Amino acid sequence: MEFNGRGIFVYSDPGAAKAILALASKLMVGGAEYKIISNREYSFSEAFGVKVEIFEKDPAEIFDSFRPDFLFCGTSYTSNLELMFVKEALKRNITSYSYIDHYVLFKERFETDSAIIYPDKIFVIDERAANLAVADGIPVNKIQIFGN
Repeated sequence: MEFNGRGIFVYSDPGAAKAILALASKLMVGGAEYKIISNREYSFSEAFGVKVEIFEKDPAEIFDSFRPDFLFCGTSYTSNLELMFVKEALKRNITSYSYIDHYVLFKERFETDSAIIYPDKIFVIDERAANLAVADGIPVNKIQIFGN
């Protein structure tokens, strides 16, 4: 999987944070332009050598000013930060990806009070996770094995 152009990376939970920070760090070496956004601070973030912005603006403002080519998010069932960004990316027809780094609560990560918001692709860590995600109601055409 190649991520080209300008990317917005968003996370809330620490598990997704490490995967996203590692990916952003790798892409940065290749010269990619990126913006990393979180609503939480973690002490391990500095080790990745990338700048993390604490979420303070409406996602629409961030999309307007940065003009990304893609969105890559973690997933959380305790925060709707990622879904706010996925919703904005879908509205703008910008490719969106979400990453699930374990084996539980697949569908709940995409539920809001009024809707289910799926990104274009949902990355899971292995075949077992893919099967569990589909069994939990995630559309099979959204699932892709990405690794951890």
